[in-house]
Amino acid sequence: MLFSLHNVLYDATVWPRWFHQLLARFGRVEPYQQFFEIWQRDYLEPVQRGGEEFNTAFERFLVDQGLSRGQMDEVVAASHARRRDLEASIR
Repeated sequence: MLFSLHNVLYDATVWPRWFHQLLARFGRVEPYQQFFEIWQRDYLEPVQRGGEEFNTAFERFLVDQGLSRGQMDEVVAASHARRRDLEASIR
């Protein structure tokens, strides 16, 4: 059994806060807490339960946010690069 101790051993909000700021550049301005609750409940939890792949849920979220295909491609590319950078910096 593996436990992920978000916000105990590391700050699990770094990527979601960055993602929220990135979407704000595309005009999405809901408060972070509301954004995070929707992302967590409707998109991330199904992934964590094994019912959906992360990339599928992520793209579904972007579609539901009303982004164009070009905007989605930009967000996906930036997101992958940011996640790689964050994972490389974990000690």
